[in-house]
Amino acid sequence: NPSQLPSAIPSQNPSQLPSESPSQNPSQRPSARPSISLSNEPSYLPSSLPSINAPHPSLNILQELYDATGGSTTWHANNWFLAGVALCDFDGIECDVDRQVITHIDLPSMGLSGTLPAIIGQLSGLKYLDLGYNHSLGGTIPTELGMLANLKGLELSFIDNLSGAIPSEIGMMTSLLYFFIGPAEIDGLIPTEIGKLSSLTDLWIYDNWVSGSLPSEIGLLSSLTYLDISENILEATLPTEIGNLSNLLELNLFGNDLSGTIPVEIESMMTLSHFGIWSNSIGGTIPSEFGLLSGLTYLDLDTNCFVGTIPTHLGLLTSLSYLWIGHNSLTGQLPTEFAMLTSLVELEIHENSLSGSLPSEIGKLSLLKKLSLWYNRNVEGSLPTEIGNMINLRNFYVSGMNLNGPIPTEIGRMTNLRNVWLDNNMLTGNVPTEIGLAVNLRRVYLDDNRLAGAVPSMVGSLIDLLIFDVQHNQLTGVVPSEMGSLTSLQTLELHGNYISGTMPSSICANKRDIGGSLTFLSSDCGASEVVCDCCTYCCDDDSGCEYVVPDGEEAILGNNLLSDYCLDIPDRNTSNGNPMKLLACNGGENQRWILDTDGRIRSDMNYSKCLDAGTNPVALDDVVISDCNGATHQSWTYLIDGRIVNNAFPSLYVGVPDCGTIDGDRYAVKLEELDETGACSAAQKWVKNPGDELEILQELYDATGGPTTWDENNWFDENVQFCNFDGVMCDANEAGLINRLHLGGKGLSGTIPTSIALLEGLQTIDLSWNNGVQGSIPTELGLLTNLRYLHLNGCGFDSTLPVALTSLQNLERLDVAHNDLTGSILAELSLMPKLRYLSLNNNSLVGSIPTEMGLMMSLVNLYLHGNSITGIIPSEFHNLVNLERLFIYNNNLSGEFPSSILSMINLVGLDLSGNFLVGRLPSELGLMIDLQELFLEGNYFSGTLPSELGSLSSLKWLYLYNNYITGTIPFEMMSLSSLEWLYLYDNYISGTLPLEMMSLSNL
Repeated sequence: NPSQLPSAIPSQNPSQLPSESPSQNPSQRPSARPSISLSNEPSYLPSSLPSINAPHPSLNILQELYDATGGSTTWHANNWFLAGVALCDFDGIECDVDRQVITHIDLPSMGLSGTLPAIIGQLSGLKYLDLGYNHSLGGTIPTELGMLANLKGLELSFIDNLSGAIPSEIGMMTSLLYFFIGPAEIDGLIPTEIGKLSSLTDLWIYDNWVSGSLPSEIGLLSSLTYLDISENILEATLPTEIGNLSNLLELNLFGNDLSGTIPVEIESMMTLSHFGIWSNSIGGTIPSEFGLLSGLTYLDLDTNCFVGTIPTHLGLLTSLSYLWIGHNSLTGQLPTEFAMLTSLVELEIHENSLSGSLPSEIGKLSLLKKLSLWYNRNVEGSLPTEIGNMINLRNFYVSGMNLNGPIPTEIGRMTNLRNVWLDNNMLTGNVPTEIGLAVNLRRVYLDDNRLAGAVPSMVGSLIDLLIFDVQHNQLTGVVPSEMGSLTSLQTLELHGNYISGTMPSSICANKRDIGGSLTFLSSDCGASEVVCDCCTYCCDDDSGCEYVVPDGEEAILGNNLLSDYCLDIPDRNTSNGNPMKLLACNGGENQRWILDTDGRIRSDMNYSKCLDAGTNPVALDDVVISDCNGATHQSWTYLIDGRIVNNAFPSLYVGVPDCGTIDGDRYAVKLEELDETGACSAAQKWVKNPGDELEILQELYDATGGPTTWDENNWFDENVQFCNFDGVMCDANEAGLINRLHLGGKGLSGTIPTSIALLEGLQTIDLSWNNGVQGSIPTELGLLTNLRYLHLNGCGFDSTLPVALTSLQNLERLDVAHNDLTGSILAELSLMPKLRYLSLNNNSLVGSIPTEMGLMMSLVNLYLHGNSITGIIPSEFHNLVNLERLFIYNNNLSGEFPSSILSMINLVGLDLSGNFLVGRLPSELGLMIDLQELFLEGNYFSGTLPSELGSLSSLKWLYLYNNYITGTIPFEMMSLSSLEWLYLYDNYISGTLPLEMMSLSNL
């Protein structure tokens, strides 16, 4: 009788789903590992509830948890201890059906600080504890957690300050299914008692300081499917008992100091698909037993001490997509059996001691996108013509070998080729004309060979070319004028050859200093060689090679009175007559000058532009930028007191009138008569290269509430050097050069000063989860060319994402989620070649997804959910074959299921829920065999469920509710043995529930 069902059963209304449902709370599906629900059972309410006035038996425990972790100070908005709110209704708390026993504590990213109280161990009915992403929480793991015998899930990820050892009492938590901890400061040994957790399926202790050996008791965890203890300081050898992990899917132990050999017992790990152990000290030979692991798709043994030959048995791994065994001491030849690895996408064997020649069979690897063999110095012979069959190859690295013979003309068939490194070999013959047919080439390195003949004019067809390097060969002829059409070219190196003639004016017209893209141009500039007035690097037989840079001193000119402001070419506009301004110092090239030996002050952006007083100036005229012409009104003297006086008009100095009158974000820079004693006299004085790194940190500290809102820290303590400030890390090889700022969740407020861009060595900036930070993201961050990781998520940034950030060519991770950014997604993001992680979710972005994003082929994780994006998913997304997670839910997308997604062969997680997608689900979904998470609920999909869904053997989560799907449940879906969650309600599905569903033991 349905009328007797509890009212909380979510039979038709998806809003009544348990709060831990991943589609309702995406923060509980971490992107870096398989998604694990924080609850396996919904909590149903009884028909009668206990009185709200009766004190709950666990109230004092939650009160202590609240007080010990900054509940009244650092927690984000919540309803704990509000009048009229029962304990079981506290945010993040769930109870059993009688509302007497707490079963869930789910407080990720809640702003917890302080330490975790031991009293939490008294919650004997607790099943799930999630405190992840509370960056300010610290202390040690209470040993009392061992009393939680019913606990199934323990989530302690991204609690940065958590320290101490993992307590041995963890072995008492015999119901535990998953345990996540890291990155953090956990040290000590892995307790042997961990072997008692016979139900454990997921163990992640990544990025900590755990030491000692991997205990043999790990082999007792027969249910384990994921094991990640990477980025620690483990040592000793791998225990042979690891072979007992017969259900293991992924093993990650990279970034440790393990030694010894890989035990042959790995042959028993028949379910293994991912084996990552790079960056250790493991030696011996590579076990041939790897060839028995037929499901292996990822094998990374890079940067170890392996010796001997590459086992031919690896050729049996026909499912292998990634094989990385570079940077070892392997010998022998490349096995011809590798021709059977027809699923291979990347093959890296660089920096070994291989010999012999490249086998022609390598051409059978038609899916290969990256081939890296560089610096195997004993490999000789010619390049096989069969390389032309590798039509999907994008990156071809064979530098530093002993290859000879010609470059095969078949290179013209490799139309997907982006980067080719053939340098430092003994290649002969001509540069083939057919190279011009490889139209997607961006970087070509042919330097240090024995190539002859002329540079083919067909090179001018490579319109996307960025780098062309043929230095140190035996090339002759002239530089082809067709290369002047390469408007994207940044580097052209021609020196060390026998090229003659005149550098074509069309190439010189592309120089950066006159608005083009070419930043480095080299040739032989001696007698009877190339006449080149625009080269940046010239060589001749007499004086060798040297950079062509104006003689003088390079300097940033900061104002002595307005100490945070520097002489600037506003908007990077070097047009003649553009007035100079004083802007906040940022270290950019538009604030860099060369004080040359002729008295000119040249722009570092364009050496041909000089500071100019004008032909007949008077006081309060603008100081402007103009073409350098040798006139005396462009000649200046930097005086010993810091003043800059014009040599043609010695009564006029460069100054800032009235001590500086702000105009927007800038001050006017004018010519002034000498002011020696007035209140504004210091504004006529200029400091070369102002501000050291300590001063920049002081400004950051002051501007972001350091003395008032920051958490407790040691900044500017009398005995603390700034490289030891909390969250500051310096390059060990360059004293004083800051390369990392880790200030996530530290209580920052206010705005980020633009002077942070003067920290040129920065590789990482983490300002995440400081919701008191306001304003816009500084455009000057785009000047930090060494930046690799930029985390600005969880702040209060508004406005649009600065286009300047897309100039960060080394950036690998960009996270600006959970802000209030507006505007549309930048098409220029496609210009960031190394970006692997992009998170724009939970902002206020509008418009459609740019088609250019289909060029971002390095992307592994893409998060666009929680915005107001419209339109369809571009067809160009079929290029994103490295993507593992694509989340675009809760937007306004339309159209049918995007066929472009079906090309993403490495996709593990896909969430398109909460959009307006229509049509049938394609049968090709069954080809996405790595898929573990598929969320399509809340759309308008219709038609029947494709039977091919039964091929998704790795699928754990399938959410299709709230659509218009008809028909019956396909019998083939009974093969989904990994399935844990299946939601099909609120559709038009009919028929009977297959009895075979009872065999899905994980469901």
